[in-house]
Amino acid sequence: DNNVAFYPYSPSASIIKNDGNYVINNIEIPAAQNYVADSFGNGAFPMTAVTSNKGDMTLKFKNVFGGLKLQLKGTATIVSISIKGNSNEILSGNATVTIPIDGVPSVSLSSASSNSVNLNCSTGVTLNTETATSFIIALPPITMENGFTVIVTDSESKHMEIKTTKSQTIPRSGLLRMPAVDYVGSVGINVP
Repeated sequence: DNNVAFYPYSPSASIIKNDGNYVINNIEIPAAQNYVADSFGNGAFPMTAVTSNKGDMTLKFKNVFGGLKLQLKGTATIVSISIKGNSNEILSGNATVTIPIDGVPSVSLSSASSNSVNLNCSTGVTLNTETATSFIIALPPITMENGFTVIVTDSESKHMEIKTTKSQTIPRSGLLRMPAVDYVGSVGINVP
């Protein structure tokens, strides 16, 4: 009855209509994302659209995910950042997206999915001591009741742990912005 679209394309996805909603199954939300300056990595930020009827060809995409924006200062070159909820919340893996015809999409991840996400910075992103560099990680809209832990790794294999134990919410179609942090890498941190 409607035209339905989902980004990024997934060859394994299937769609059914159920009680006025469209349900897209077998979507793989990646546990690894690639760094892009001031944005999300290609294919890391799912969106969906449902038209008002079959003849309507205008796709008005709505964001399924939100994100975490980390801001780091310093002199190191960052090669990766990983995030994990302190209560082992599921953050990536096999997902189902439900799209109401006149509402906002929602996502559920299977219990066998992954509880971490890693941002790969390729050859590295060199920090600046004066201006914070932003690192944006796409995440499902979720409340991490006991906060989360971030492990930042630099090009010298040093690590920094950034941890919050307060409840933190990733809003759908928005960013949880963390205050700027001075990166200080050290050895001896257990990397998950």
